[in-house]
Amino acid sequence: MTVRDSKGPAIERIARSSNVSLTTFRKDGRPVATPVGGVVSDNTLYILSYADTGKLKRLRNNPRVTVAPCDSAGFVPADAATIEGVGGILNAEETRHAYRLMARKTPLARLVHAWYAVRRKPDPWVGVEVTF
Repeated sequence: MTVRDSKGPAIERIARSSNVSLTTFRKDGRPVATPVGGVVSDNTLYILSYADTGKLKRLRNNPRVTVAPCDSAGFVPADAATIEGVGGILNAEETRHAYRLMARKTPLARLVHAWYAVRRKPDPWVGVEVTF
């Protein structure tokens, strides 16, 4: 059995979850957990975030992350598996791909994207990918 196979059930649970707890790490190694919405495609988790958030600053310094399913308040169930991964910030084209994936899962994502297009404002979102 490969490592990827052993993570399969945990990745499936994350894919079914509305929210995930994304833990990034500060320069001194302390973890910071943040509940975020995301979508899983081909064993990769995609997230959209504002460009100036703390989680993106921490990812730039350290790509190591952990992910677990959670509720909207960030509570991780006791029986939930936590998966380690590597996070990366996406370029504009890759972020558009993440948008399309999110829009399939969450119609609200489509509405938010349309709102920015109507207002002719630059889209503030940046895509993040987490590979397991």
